Amino acid sequence: MKKNNKDLADFSGRKFELKIFENIEFKIMPHFILKLALGVRQIYVLAKSILPERYKSIERISDSNVAEIAQTSTSVYLDGYFQNPEIFSHVRSALLEKFKFPPLPTSLFSLGENIKRTNSVSIHVRRGDYLHPANRDYHGVLNVSYYERATKHIAENVANPFYFIFSDDIDWCKENLFVGGNCEFVSNKTAPSWIDMALMSQCKHHIIANSSYSWWGAWLSTNNDKLVIAPRSWFANGSISKIIPKEWIGI
Repeated sequence: MKKNNKDLADFSGRKFELKIFENIEFKIMPHFILKLALGVRQIYVLAKSILPERYKSIERISDSNVAEIAQTSTSVYLDGYFQNPEIFSHVRSALLEKFKFPPLPTSLFSLGENIKRTNSVSIHVRRGDYLHPANRDYHGVLNVSYYERATKHIAENVANPFYFIFSDDIDWCKENLFVGGNCEFVSNKTAPSWIDMALMSQCKHHIIANSSYSWWGAWLSTNNDKLVIAPRSWFANGSISKIIPKEWIGI
């Protein structure tokens, strides 16, 4: 299996960070090889004669045909979000062993301890790139009403909740989110992007955005009694597909 790090680095301005997980083995496919394989077919056929053997057959695997990965013996290019829990829920234990975050930086030890000792609830507010017209039309931006209904549900079902608010627009959150309880705004703009996901995963309960980032933060949480609240409509067109696990609560 190969991973292309350049495309991932360019998307939403993030770097390729699977390498932080020590239990995951992978090789990074050179970008020019990927461009050849997924570009003009005739050029790729001609180039095969000079390519290393491992790059002479490359199969593209997306959300729709991910089951085929078990049958392929070629190099694989993964293209998609892969957020359908039906695909991998049966190997959850194995995935939790693979996706173990590194220790937090010492500067965040205090925050990590606060998350552990309280009835912590992560709240994720995704704005930033979602405010771009093209992204807004596709993803949609959650309004304050969603977070009000979500925190109301938490307050009715969790004793003494303590909210940890993660966002790429903390100033907006401070001005618009009133959770009616103890809270801490978490802003790690200069830290590696995995840090906030690791902190989210340590929280006991979750209010996620329509974002794969907080989806994985909640899914990787090992609290067996967790409440996870998710937007009922994941995309701007109202579609939710099979993204939300059955045990999560759609609002």
